[in-house]
Amino acid sequence: MLISHEYKFIFIKTGKVGGTSVEMALSRFMGPEDIITPLTWGDEKERYQRGYPTAQNFEQALRTLTPRQWPRWLRSSVGTRSGNPEKALRATTRAPKRYWDHMPARAIRERVGEEIWNSYYKFSIERNPWDKMVSRYFWDPKKRKTGLSFRDFILSGNGLKSNFDCYTVNGILGVDRLIRYDRLNEELGDVSRELGLPEDVGETLRGLSAKGGYRKARDVVSLYDDETRRIVEVFFAREIQLLGFEFEECP
Repeated sequence: MLISHEYKFIFIKTGKVGGTSVEMALSRFMGPEDIITPLTWGDEKERYQRGYPTAQNFEQALRTLTPRQWPRWLRSSVGTRSGNPEKALRATTRAPKRYWDHMPARAIRERVGEEIWNSYYKFSIERNPWDKMVSRYFWDPKKRKTGLSFRDFILSGNGLKSNFDCYTVNGILGVDRLIRYDRLNEELGDVSRELGLPEDVGETLRGLSAKGGYRKARDVVSLYDDETRRIVEVFFAREIQLLGFEFEECP
């Protein structure tokens, strides 16, 4: 999740939509007062090695911590004093968080206040649910090791995770633009121009590969049968209705 005060935008990060790469690309334009929430350590390390601004201003204020959070804060605080920049960064990302990675719109609004929430440009990303479920299945190699079939994965319900509450507030769309994943680069170019960013984020994104090792081409349609197709259709009905997703448009 990112909040830019210079360009007045809020990027709300959702799952299985290339959000880490988008966040990394947008990080280039973040200033010292902006909010950048931590990525996983591997991705945060890549962001640092690319010379991009890293996680900052996301921490919970000391006065708001509970006694149970103090040890975590202390370990993080001591670690940030390390002479090794990477170790210091890693310690920083472990601090108690006021803002976090997949933070929903409602929580962001509560923390930034109505003035910022209403005046900043807010955007997020959503993906065709049938395509997203295939991506989720292949994302974790452990599923393949256990021999769990795609059908059993869907029937188990373990991967049925909706992004809907991330970009809505009380069931109403809370962002100014909800980008379709299948048009990601094109729509990010539109957002870049609208925000007045110095570069096209869609083009920047082409050179990034955060978590890219999991993105292999799949014949999505062939993995489904009538029952599993219907399960996804029912569970993700709100997303499908909102953006007009269709099963047949999957790759």
